[in-house]
Amino acid sequence: MRALLNIVAMVVGFIAVAAVLSKKTPPRYVPTVTEKLKRYASAGDDYDVLAIGSSRTYRQIIPKVFDAAMAAAGKPTRTFNLGIDGMRPPEDTYVLEKALALRRKPLKFVIVECNNIRFEVRDEDAGTVRAVHWHDWKRLSTLAQFAFYSDKKKRGFADTMKRRLDVFPEFWEHTGYWFENVTQLGRGNELLSARLFDTKQPLKVIGSNGYTDPPLRTDLSGKKLADYEDDVESMRKTPPRAERSEWVSQAELAEKRRIIERAGAKMILVVPPYPMTKRFLPDGEKEQAAVLDFSNPLKFPELYTPEHRLDEGHTNRAGSEIYTRLIVEGILRQL
Repeated sequence: MRALLNIVAMVVGFIAVAAVLSKKTPPRYVPTVTEKLKRYASAGDDYDVLAIGSSRTYRQIIPKVFDAAMAAAGKPTRTFNLGIDGMRPPEDTYVLEKALALRRKPLKFVIVECNNIRFEVRDEDAGTVRAVHWHDWKRLSTLAQFAFYSDKKKRGFADTMKRRLDVFPEFWEHTGYWFENVTQLGRGNELLSARLFDTKQPLKVIGSNGYTDPPLRTDLSGKKLADYEDDVESMRKTPPRAERSEWVSQAELAEKRRIIERAGAKMILVVPPYPMTKRFLPDGEKEQAAVLDFSNPLKFPELYTPEHRLDEGHTNRAGSEIYTRLIVEGILRQL
């Protein structure tokens, strides 16, 4: 028993010392994320609107179009797009905290893509610095609650244990990323290599306002186009049902609201246009009514027509311009 306690004390001490030393270490370089945060920081408080979410924000909310439409309505803004490909909760909450910590003046509002928590690590992120950088204690705690305590169904002891054992391997993967992040494992070699060589990955073209145009190509042709049109027709017949999801995703959404309101801003929730059978919405009818929901092709046919689509899940440049202006119209109604 004493040997076990000594091992535990050693591990805890190691993590504590590493966590203190990590505050003296430069932040990890994360492709796209680091570049966007740097550009946002360098502009000081010039921006008064922030948009955050996945590629459906990054490629689909165009700051210049948004600001021009707001100016035409007599409410001038300057918008920064903090969308990142594949970014979902709780990573987006971490990035949002980092961005708002750079502010000295209050924002007007923050446009938040309305998503529930994604527990699985994307294949393209597994083992990368992108998977490590956001795994702090707060995010690990959120993931633990999601993994082990989000299921409110009444289950027997055996069934409960089986479910928890099923999700444990993925939670253990998250724990590994947290340990690597908090202890700064491998940072010595990383920082030395950065001094001796240019180890940063080539960046995609990112505008000064954080926006990047979607590709000119389209993936909607042949069978993909036929499948997409079938999916949209299904949505016309049966619009996506509202899903309030489990309580941990709701708590994460409420945490975003608290962070944003502490920054003196208003949170604007947006459901992007793409084929789905259910859409995540905040808990409570009042909160749901305030969401800008573009998930219904009957209400927004222009966002679902193939000539305005890049692929099944994303609009092209023309569709993104329409989508951005529709968001402005929705915000003006709320304001």
